[in-house]
Amino acid sequence: MFTPNQPNENSSYERAEISIGYLSNTEQNNKSSQEVDLSLIQVLPNGRVDGENLHKFLQVRTKFADWIKRLITDYEFASQKDFLKFEKPHENNKTDYYLSIDMAKEICMVSKTKKGKEARKYFIACEEKSKQIIQPVVDQRQALLLKLFSNDSAEVATAYKTLVQLETKPLLEKIQVDAPKVEFADHLLQSKDAFDFSLAAQLMRLPFGRNTLFEKCRDLNILRMNNVPYQNYVDDKYFEVIPKPWRDKYGEKKVSYQTLITEKGQNWLLKKLGMLKCSILNGDPTTNQLTLN
Repeated sequence: MFTPNQPNENSSYERAEISIGYLSNTEQNNKSSQEVDLSLIQVLPNGRVDGENLHKFLQVRTKFADWIKRLITDYEFASQKDFLKFEKPHENNKTDYYLSIDMAKEICMVSKTKKGKEARKYFIACEEKSKQIIQPVVDQRQALLLKLFSNDSAEVATAYKTLVQLETKPLLEKIQVDAPKVEFADHLLQSKDAFDFSLAAQLMRLPFGRNTLFEKCRDLNILRMNNVPYQNYVDDKYFEVIPKPWRDKYGEKKVSYQTLITEKGQNWLLKKLGMLKCSILNGDPTTNQLTLN
């Protein structure tokens, strides 16, 4: 059995393997007598692989940020195609990388380690499983296309109808996925006379900004802790609540809500806060002077 201390034709390869930050095969064998846990590198619903989890699985010594940047540079991986990059300024400027399966396989191959071999086999198996799901659909489409040349008019009509269903299914699924976005856009168009708290604070000439305005409205039991107003205030047309669909890093659908203040709500809120004797929206020049109670 080869060890780094013995002269061997592979010694330069073993040293290179260690120099770029991977544990050697000998170290990996000593470290992992347990069963291989592939859950760490499972392919996400968006078809990507979490780069940091792959870094952990491969048992890389160097820091993740340095490792991934070097690989991107050395092997000329392309942003958007080979990987997606998400910066997180609120988490000490951390950056997440989500890799394509092809990029993950190539990284595993160049690691030249036992763990890299295990991960690469897993990614290849994922691709094969995906092909098994897609191939029957391709075969069905080809068979239906051949039936279009049949002499049986009923068979041609059935084939054509089925083909249309196959072609429109992805479109219908996309419409279903995009429906919340379309609804959100429509709602925005209907909300031309309502403003978010940041802009409303400026329009009302308040001596504080959005966050303080949120806090005051919560103290007055106008807003809940998530800054969404109680329903009676929405019914009174003081506020509008707009759903904002989004996806987390795992591709899961989420919905958050944005509260907008209407013109009527601004007048009402100023009086509720006791900050002005009259509304700034009535064109009264005295409204530029604010007084706190």
